[in-house]
This record gives sequence, structure tokens and C-alpha cells, in this order.
Amino acid sequence: MGEGAAVLLRPDGTMAEVSWQRGSGSEPFTLVDSAGATVTLPPGNIWVELPRADTTAAMSAERAAALLASR
Repeated sequence: MGEGAAVLLRPDGTMAEVSWQRGSGSEPFTLVDSAGATVTLPPGNIWVELPRADTTAAMSAERAAALLASR
């Protein structure tokens, strides 16, 4: 249950800042853009980084490029 900030790394190499939302621990999360519209994920590989609750994680541009290059 909750919400938080996220970054969407698209297959075309662009990134978008989004938010995730989830009503309960048994529900899937939803991604929304800055206007509150639901973000639909494109087909293909999706990377999700789940940091520990007491830490902050950030993906560098270099790491994002490496992930895209590995597909």
C-alpha cells in the first residue's frame, strides 16, 4: 500500500519521471504521469528496481544506457 516516485526507462532510450500507486500489498501497482494519467508499459523488457524501505536508489544515465544496450 502506498505511492512513490519512479523512473520509466523506455525501449527507445528515453526516460520519464512517473509515480507508482498501490492500494494494498496484494494489488498490482499502477504507474501515473505528472498529470495523473495511467502510464501503459510498452511491450518488451521491463526493469524494476526495488530499494530497501530505508534507502534511496537512483539509476544513473550510464546504468540506463547499459541496460538498454543489453537487450
